[in-house]
Amino acid sequence: DFNILNVCLAVGATHSFANRNAICDAVDNFYGVDGRMEHIHTLCGVKYYDSAIDSTPSRTLATLSAFNKERTVIILGGYDKNLSYDCLCEGLKNIKCAIICGVNSEKIAHVLKNRCKFMLCNTFEDSVRTASKIAEWGDSVLLSPASASYDMFEYYKKKSDKYKEIVRGL
Repeated sequence: DFNILNVCLAVGATHSFANRNAICDAVDNFYGVDGRMEHIHTLCGVKYYDSAIDSTPSRTLATLSAFNKERTVIILGGYDKNLSYDCLCEGLKNIKCAIICGVNSEKIAHVLKNRCKFMLCNTFEDSVRTASKIAEWGDSVLLSPASASYDMFEYYKKKSDKYKEIVRGL
């Protein structure tokens, strides 16, 4: 739903000065942004998505709204920006499992305790591999950390690239 809203806002902002055909062409040919709900691979019936750019809980919730949560294994965690993760409870209550890794992993785990199934991992690579082991045919694995990447990576794009590398090597 939020992607449709974004398109409507973009069209509304440009309709008075842009050619109608150019707007239609732009909408028809836009395939998203790297690291934002990007489908990167399907392996053994499991779809892998990269949304490493989701560096706040609210962005993760927006991304989750586009997924069948009961069939989603989500990878969370990273650098702690001193945000509250309480709002994640509502969006994560029906997911299959949350895999948590990063400096703020204990803080996120404390919020999710008794609210959804989760596992803690020590390294980013372990978190991706663990998510892959949990996921079954028809599931999705989603990297949407709800956190910045600075604990292990220079910025989100490096985390995104590493995720893609690990997934494609499974």
